[in-house]
Amino acid sequence: MKEIYDYLRVFFELRKSLDPSDRFNFILFKESGPNFLEDFTLDPEKVLNALKDLEPEIVRANVAGGIFTALTLITEGFKEIPDKCFRLIILTDSGSIKIPTLYLLQLQELIDKVFTFPFFIDVVRFNIDDTEEDKKLMSLAKKCNGYIHEINSLDSLPDILEVLAIKREIPLNAKLLIENNKKPQFNLSFYEDVAESVIHVEEKVLCSICNEKNNEKMIQCPSCLSVIHEICGAQWAKESHIGIIHIVRCYQCYYLLKLDRDYVLNVQSGKITKKKKKVGFQAFLEKHKLVLTPQVRNVQDPMGIIVLKSADIMHFPKQVRKRAAVSSRNKDLRIIFCINCGRILMSSYKECLTCFFPL
Repeated sequence: MKEIYDYLRVFFELRKSLDPSDRFNFILFKESGPNFLEDFTLDPEKVLNALKDLEPEIVRANVAGGIFTALTLITEGFKEIPDKCFRLIILTDSGSIKIPTLYLLQLQELIDKVFTFPFFIDVVRFNIDDTEEDKKLMSLAKKCNGYIHEINSLDSLPDILEVLAIKREIPLNAKLLIENNKKPQFNLSFYEDVAESVIHVEEKVLCSICNEKNNEKMIQCPSCLSVIHEICGAQWAKESHIGIIHIVRCYQCYYLLKLDRDYVLNVQSGKITKKKKKVGFQAFLEKHKLVLTPQVRNVQDPMGIIVLKSADIMHFPKQVRKRAAVSSRNKDLRIIFCINCGRILMSSYKECLTCFFPL
């Protein structure tokens, strides 16, 4: 096993030199079942150390079970890590348990769902002569442009791993879908199951997208717990969906989220719009409950010629038209209205600045 660890270390180093953001995991089998790291790791040494710790308990590999487990881990990784290719490299020898024919169709259907992540499978077969099993593995690998590599000696493993370390070309069928931001619609239910539903929040807080606090409905990302307006999320979906209109990436942590499809369509079609924000002095008056409700007024003028007589506004002698001083230290200042002419003033004034009516 020491040789294999050395070869793997070289493989990891080459991958990290090509892309430092690469993450790694492994799957091996003990009597109790498959073992793996609970999260993908940026540190390859953690993979090697775990392999060494588990080595005494390693049993024959269950290839079908390993692929099922890998697809589960990769699907979980896809929920959290956007814009990445996913690779599965299978190392097998003559002791590996063969894939039951019963499971082959299920594995093929699963691969059909994830190949647009995009996803690749490559198989390294060590000193094995089994045409029937080769056909099964090839049928899986070819679905995502993978290959089977046959070697008869461990000395050939470094060369194969070096080839596998090179970035793979995305399959044309997957590339077209990715470039057009589309997912096969027959996989709709699969992606709806993979994506996590948003959490509806009753409390009205500041939206992380528009930075406003109002009466719009709020939703929360279950991963990073950021809170946004539901309508802002529907608008964000127009730019961030994965090819299915209501399956989107969280704007903050890129976690895969599922929104209400009908709501998203209604927002993006304009049937549901965001409430307009009141700005300026109108918003100030409403906030401080200073908006007056207009009263019905009856004027004794059937023709409507004279709406407002000059006598309606009272005028006062010049001797009282002296402006009162304003104290800037008054902490109880408030806004008031002149009941004579309707001018808005601060409470520090003793008389109206327009009509000089006593306040």
